[in-house]
Amino acid sequence: MSRIREHLAKYMPAGTRITQPQGGFTLWLELPEGIDAIKLAEQALAENISIAAGPLFSACDKYKNCFRVSCAPP
Repeated sequence: MSRIREHLAKYMPAGTRITQPQGGFTLWLELPEGIDAIKLAEQALAENISIAAGPLFSACDKYKNCFRVSCAPP
């Protein structure tokens, strides 16, 4: 998990925050304000990469600049 976290930190824009989970296989990323996680998820899917945009986890339209990545082995 730490290796994936390191790679994400290397390629995400400056100001991105990445969780340091105590267990499990999920990372939560908070991108700088103004980045639309839904658009990012659509672009990622076009490259066969699946991420879960933050608004999926909110009934109040929050987390527009956040997404979740599963790091579980296949």
